[in-house]
Amino acid sequence: MSIFDMDATLSSAGLVAYPGSQPTDRQLWNDPAERQRVDRWRGLQDELLRWRALGSDEFERGRQPSSDVIDGAIDFAIDCTEEGLQPPTAAAPSADGGIAFEWRQGGRVLHMEVLQRGRIEVLQLDGARVLGSHAMVRTPLTRGRG
Repeated sequence: MSIFDMDATLSSAGLVAYPGSQPTDRQLWNDPAERQRVDRWRGLQDELLRWRALGSDEFERGRQPSSDVIDGAIDFAIDCTEEGLQPPTAAAPSADGGIAFEWRQGGRVLHMEVLQRGRIEVLQLDGARVLGSHAMVRTPLTRGRG
């Protein structure tokens, strides 16, 4: 499954992509909402790079994502930025060494956890009810840069 078949996943969770993906510099200059969206994704990418640079000093014991997981999360964030998706509500290291991205809208939650480069676990919730879960495997061919 391509990461960008995720449109249906995000739509079903009530989270939609910003119209007009891959903004030009002109669009960023003229559209404050788009500039803010891209800036928030870039801020997250910078934070992930900081985590990689700081290594184990930044994390609780056992919660440190490997550099491979961090690289996978950065790749995922770049792809989401380029595809026009809204930034997550939250992103944090998970208890099992992954990096979790979470989008919330009302009682709906889309939780995507990068567990290793190329593998993402997806969980959709509506309150306490599980709407669906699956794994996404991302390769250079399925990254949406075809």
